[in-house]
Amino acid sequence: MKTTTKLISILLLFILTQSCSKESPCNNYTSQTFSYKLSENNKNQIPFKGSDTLRYISNIGDTAILIGQGKNNYILNSKIRVSTNPDCPEYDNYSNEFVDIKYKGTNTNLFEIFVSYYNENPFGDELTTVYLNRLNTNYEGYYGFYNDMNRYIHNVNIGSNTVSGVLIADDINKDPFFIYNKYYGILQITLDSNSIYTLNQ
Repeated sequence: MKTTTKLISILLLFILTQSCSKESPCNNYTSQTFSYKLSENNKNQIPFKGSDTLRYISNIGDTAILIGQGKNNYILNSKIRVSTNPDCPEYDNYSNEFVDIKYKGTNTNLFEIFVSYYNENPFGDELTTVYLNRLNTNYEGYYGFYNDMNRYIHNVNIGSNTVSGVLIADDINKDPFFIYNKYYGILQITLDSNSIYTLNQ
């Protein structure tokens, strides 16, 4: 009996020693910090002021007036886990710059436009997301795509001027979609074949 007890004690001591001396898989990881900001040049080119009023007239004659709710330029800080080991809570820190502009109106067909510009990765891929009518429809694309004048092949009559822009759509064969110009903003919004709203200046 004494021999058995002694063997158990030795075994427990061995297991305890091994578990204490085992190196943690997390010890060697150092958290990294990544900061992705919008270029000052692109920020200065944003056509939306946030303090202005957008006016659109539809193909059937009704008017949508959307009033700027301000421009919000901010840094979003977040932590993203980089380890799949549940016992190893390794995180990296991210800082992403955003510029958000919102317009709101009372027209039931076109009552909200929300535009967000941001940078989310180290490749300089600055992005633009446009939401129409309270986030029901959103479009995400590269800021450079929105500003690529080689893609400005769609013409819209704005007053007495003809202005060209790029067509932005989730699916070019389906509504809704809109035409964007880097100086004017959203030139025209096609909600469906019977509801086409054109910027009025």
